[in-house]
Amino acid sequence: MGETERFKVGTHLKGRWEIFEIHRGGMGEVLIVFDHTLKEAFAAKTFINDDFVRNSNSQEKFRQESLIWIGLDQHENVAQARFVENIEGRPFVFLEYVSGGDLARWIGSPRLTQNLPLVLDLVLQLCDGMLHALAKGITAHRDLKPQNCLLTENWILKVTDFGLAKAVDGLDIREESGSRLASSWLQSRTGFGAGTPPYMAPEQFLDSKHVDHRADIYATGVLLFELLTGKLPFVGKTWEEFQTLHLRANFPPLTSMFVGAPLVGVINEIIKRCVAKNPEDRYQDFAALRSELASLFQRVTGHDARRAASGTALEAFQLSNKALSLDRLGFRGEALSLYDRALALDPDNEKTWLNKGVLLMRTGRSKDGIGCLDHALALNPSYAYAWANKGAEYAQAGKSQEALTCLDKAVKIDPFLEEAWFNRGVALRGLGRNDDALRSYDQATTINPRSSQAWFNKGALLGSLGKLQDELACYERCIDLNREDDQALTNKGIALAASGQTIEALECLDEALRINPKNGLAWFNKAISLIKPLREFRAAAACLQEAKKLGVDRAKDTLDYCQNQINSALELGRRGLVARQMGQLHQALEYYDRALDMCPHDVGVLINKGAVLSALGDSEGALAAFDHVTRIDPRNPTAWYNKGAILGPSGRLKDALQCFENARRLGHPEAVKGIQRCARLLNR
Repeated sequence: MGETERFKVGTHLKGRWEIFEIHRGGMGEVLIVFDHTLKEAFAAKTFINDDFVRNSNSQEKFRQESLIWIGLDQHENVAQARFVENIEGRPFVFLEYVSGGDLARWIGSPRLTQNLPLVLDLVLQLCDGMLHALAKGITAHRDLKPQNCLLTENWILKVTDFGLAKAVDGLDIREESGSRLASSWLQSRTGFGAGTPPYMAPEQFLDSKHVDHRADIYATGVLLFELLTGKLPFVGKTWEEFQTLHLRANFPPLTSMFVGAPLVGVINEIIKRCVAKNPEDRYQDFAALRSELASLFQRVTGHDARRAASGTALEAFQLSNKALSLDRLGFRGEALSLYDRALALDPDNEKTWLNKGVLLMRTGRSKDGIGCLDHALALNPSYAYAWANKGAEYAQAGKSQEALTCLDKAVKIDPFLEEAWFNRGVALRGLGRNDDALRSYDQATTINPRSSQAWFNKGALLGSLGKLQDELACYERCIDLNREDDQALTNKGIALAASGQTIEALECLDEALRINPKNGLAWFNKAISLIKPLREFRAAAACLQEAKKLGVDRAKDTLDYCQNQINSALELGRRGLVARQMGQLHQALEYYDRALDMCPHDVGVLINKGAVLSALGDSEGALAAFDHVTRIDPRNPTAWYNKGAILGPSGRLKDALQCFENARRLGHPEAVKGIQRCARLLNR
């Protein structure tokens, strides 16, 4: 996620679409926006390739393909395109916002590689989406891959980017990574064709313009293999290498380690037929492929594969999905209204009851939210997500035993439900069962190595057990997953401070505050790091003022302590000044040293101490005091002038001249005289 030169988060496009997020890849750009006219969330997509921007024919093709996509109408497994709008010289297609990310983020995780029923369910949904699109006039998708399979937060798969591969056919579109593969990603023997090489059928390399849906069936076979193994069947570095592999190499078979001996032969036959080199030898349509997958699903699970929603159930599903998207962007009132409309159409939909309950709990209406979850469980007692969210709410409320009961039920129903394992860890920690909590967090991160919440909580638990290095490693994983995670940066800063790495701790806390200036915990812990061991009480007091405004409980008492230290140092500095004026230089020096014990970086006291040391003939001690000032406050003209005044008489004229020059630039009234003295002495 990031901001481009053209668009900024928080701005409005044409006074209507407010930008919440910006996602940019090598060839595409997606803006997550809220439409203030329609009161809906959208994903607005375009291409950013220079050839596309300059080529009016390609832009027109993009519009035409987008209009065909819009004409697909509603289907549970198709990302709905709503309209095309020209913005700043390029067309954007506005899609429903699907808030659960895409399938790519789960590739290689046990959630898929050890969960054959879920993989079959996802590929069945892909088949349903393609059957609908093909029935509505789409000839072929031509770019089926995990990134083009979006997921709702309830694991409904939606195929996206219909026709967009065709829209850029003929353009020299390059990825930005600089690798050999990326730099020739769309180049073929006859020019430039659309598609993504690891998933492309043999005939697509030779003539991408005239492939049909059987190329999509080939890509589905590749995808099924990848979901089960976590790996691509063919790995190449260039377009040409992929072309050779797909045209000539034997497709690698699955082994029993992925699906078990009784089923490996059946699945290999399905994949083998999908990826036959000759299109005539593949499944001739998605209906035939779906039929075999559905039979296998029934054999594995003991119940029939689900069918896509239709009629009022589809309308209710679409309303519920819009509500999820609005909730994600913070429009919770609008989201709640849509959930109620969805439930009026389909009151027996446990997923909508779950989603409404989660929203209510997030807005502080815990009792009402739990009631919605109980309604969902009355409809489906084996609904693991409902048990998991109910347990999470109990854990949040400190009802650890009740939470554990719910979460144990969730992981028994679905042992691959990462959220349940994560919240189970929270409940177990609340019961003081730290070792069991760690095992639950480990299970969550095994199922989904990208679960930043699980890594964060595991880190916090390890920190409480005194395992600082392990704690830091967990926060590093969080930050690797999300560089904008200010909470992980804050906790990493706290851990670094506890291990004595003060400067590194302050860097982490500053980064957390750059991301989120309202992070009270970061302000507070920055103050603590400034106090101990740096004793920077003035800077700490400024941080504590911010923490106090943001409601950090301990900020007031710590601020009072800082103010007492500052006031005591000020009083000692005042006494030192009086003693100096009375000619009691040693007494003055004693007061200044006591003041610096309290506030070692007090610029005024340091300058006065340097002046006293100079008067006592301790030039080196005076220089050390002034050097200290120029390090912490390089724009202090008095420190530069006084330093020059000591260096000149000691014969270090060039150094003295530089100090006087600095003092002059900063406005010291006597600096010019110092420069003139040094110049005369240097010219002798």
